[in-house]
Amino acid sequence: MSESTALLKKKANVIHIYSERITGGLEKRGSDYWACCPFHGEKTPSFKIDHREGEWLWFCHGCKRGGDIISFLEAKGATFQEAIAVLERSAGPGSEWHRHSRQVTGSTKPLGITTDARPKKELPADYLLPLEEALQSNAAALRWLKNQRGIEAETAKRLRMGYVQTCDHVGDKDQDIGGNGWITFPRIEGDKLVALKYRSIARKAFAQMPGMNARALFNVETINPFDLVFVTDQIPRISLLDADGRLMGRCRGAINGAHGISGDADGNLYLAEVFGGRTQKYRPKPGADPSKLVWGRSLMPMAGTSSN
Repeated sequence: MSESTALLKKKANVIHIYSERITGGLEKRGSDYWACCPFHGEKTPSFKIDHREGEWLWFCHGCKRGGDIISFLEAKGATFQEAIAVLERSAGPGSEWHRHSRQVTGSTKPLGITTDARPKKELPADYLLPLEEALQSNAAALRWLKNQRGIEAETAKRLRMGYVQTCDHVGDKDQDIGGNGWITFPRIEGDKLVALKYRSIARKAFAQMPGMNARALFNVETINPFDLVFVTDQIPRISLLDADGRLMGRCRGAINGAHGISGDADGNLYLAEVFGGRTQKYRPKPGADPSKLVWGRSLMPMAGTSSN
């Protein structure tokens, strides 16, 4: 859990959020709260909310499910972004989260804007639901994401990544792997899917749904207002934003053809550029929290290594 999400949960009235979504409300017993579980039928309350690890956590002794307020809202059918929106409304417009969020939005929103005014194909965002379910239930695809890209299932779910066994939009040179499994990457604006791109798990190959906004930037709306963010649009370019939403580095942070991200033992961050033949080094701020630095590990395949 990021520092920002923890702060947001502390600012929000979490108990009220639980209570208004549980039929019959909550019963206080000492310092804890109890209710009949909203996820399975019961007459005797077994759903407990108690304050531990610095936040209000839930656990049902009947169905053995539990977690934090975000996982509760997700279990009730909300997406991660919708759960964050619930917490934001509860925290109020004057919270630190909102201040940072406005700064980040001011930097990232223009990244997804194109000047092409021609009408583009759009689909309801619910189009993604079976794709998301397919990914979360496919062990081989999740294993590929983790082993080849370092992306955990939870992160893939948060970013609404999906999976299709067969991609109908591959080019002629990739027809032989069209049915070998593809990860999907959406761009969502409001309740509309405006772009859907595909990445093969068989080899390095890409495709996209025709007629949609080919220049749409993937998942800008999921950026966390406090975290260091890597913003990429497939392979060609990468941008860095700091915790205040400011773009870092040359050319407003853009590196053409970034093919390797790694760190050293001193917490410095390195980005290797393919087309320009250069490497950029980012030094930690004085007094930076060591737990938030990248320590000597590769975050992207380095140039010259396999990137299938």
